[in-house]
Amino acid sequence: MANCLFPAGIEHVTGTLTKTTIVTSKGVITKRVVAQVRNGKQKLYIREDKPRRSKPTNKELAARASFAFIASEVSRRILAGDNRPRKLIWAEVKAELKKGTAPCK
Repeated sequence: MANCLFPAGIEHVTGTLTKTTIVTSKGVITKRVVAQVRNGKQKLYIREDKPRRSKPTNKELAARASFAFIASEVSRRILAGDNRPRKLIWAEVKAELKKGTAPCK
């Protein structure tokens, strides 16, 4: 991280400034220089995204499946005409899933 001073007009730059992709035998590695403004100061970060090395655990797979079900059920209810805020519908479906009264899983 570094504090940076940019010229007037672009003093508050945010987002990815550069992106480099490297293809290896183990996967794709992406290196980025990202600019953000925090507490009124311009910051630069160097991020390196590497492929995952371990397989997802059963708990993580269950959490993903639960999230996918809740998201699809919330969307279905909204399309069916439920006008409540998404946050309330999400909480309701999550509670139903926890109790075991959800339509299906």
